[in-house]
Amino acid sequence: MKISVISPVYNVEDYLRDCIESVMHQTYSDFELILVNDDSTDSSGAICDHFSSLYPKRIKTIHKKNGGPLQARLTGIQASKGDVLVFLDADDCLREDALAQIVECFHKNASD
Repeated sequence: MKISVISPVYNVEDYLRDCIESVMHQTYSDFELILVNDDSTDSSGAICDHFSSLYPKRIKTIHKKNGGPLQARLTGIQASKGDVLVFLDADDCLREDALAQIVECFHKNASD
């Protein structure tokens, strides 16, 4: 089960690295991270690009004109390839077993 983690990004340079690293250090490995930079005016876009260059098969960065968090999420949904979508605000972090717990819940409950 592939998971798409979608993060709208707007002027969160102080938190973004921790957010991305929390996703990259998951115990579950079948995921993609989609960062949707919503026309940030700080260094958030450059941070997204940096991590995309470090993990080109795992992280996709999309730069778009500012449209707000809903439009950023919709852009991420359109770019996703996962069976399950997880939305993560760019100033939040995931526990290292968060994605594994989501997958376990799907299997345990025979969810589709």
